[in-house]
Amino acid sequence: MIEMLKLIGGEKVFEIGVGSGYHASCLIESVEGKCEFYGVELNPDFYRFGLSNMEMMNYQSVVILQGNELNVIDLSLKYDRVYSASAMKEIPSHFNFLMNEGGLLQVIRPLSRKEFDIESSTAWVKKTYKNHQDYMSSDWNQKFACLSVYRLRNKRFRQIDVIYDVAFVPYHTSVYNYDEIATDQIFSDY
Repeated sequence: MIEMLKLIGGEKVFEIGVGSGYHASCLIESVEGKCEFYGVELNPDFYRFGLSNMEMMNYQSVVILQGNELNVIDLSLKYDRVYSASAMKEIPSHFNFLMNEGGLLQVIRPLSRKEFDIESSTAWVKKTYKNHQDYMSSDWNQKFACLSVYRLRNKRFRQIDVIYDVAFVPYHTSVYNYDEIATDQIFSDY
C-alpha cells in the first residue's frame, strides 16, 4: 500500500481510519519522517490506542483526531495523498475536496461489473458469486476487493494502479453513539 502511494518526502498525507497507527508509522518511516501526517479514527477506543502508539514514536508533524473526517478536519487543508484501508463501494464526493490537484487517493473498492465479468469461470470469485449483483450484495470487502490508486485531475479521479484479491473492513461515515451500543456490536459493525 505504501509503495503505491509513491511518497518521496515532503507530502501532506491524510489517513482515514488510523486504527492502531501501525500503517501510519510504516508510512512515516518510509520517508524518514519527512511528511506532514494527519489522520482520523472513528472508533474512540482505536483512536486512543493509535494516538498513544504514535505519541510513543515521538514523530514530528503528526495530527490524529477522533471522529468522522467530515466532522473533525479543516476542509481548507489540501492533501497530496489521501488513503483509507477501509473498503467502500464508491469514492465519497467529499474526498475530491480533501486533495491537491495531481494528488493520489488510495481506497479499497469492489470489482466493477467489467472486472467481474472478465474473471475466469474457474476463479474463486466466479465460483462463489453467481453474478456481479450477487457479489455486490455480499460481504465482498472481506473476501475479494481491489486496492486502487487514483490521481486527481480537474476534480476527477482517474485510476492509475490496482491490486486485486484483497480484503478489508468496511468504511463508515456515520458517527456512533458508543455509550448506547454494546462493545461486541461495535466491533462487528466496524
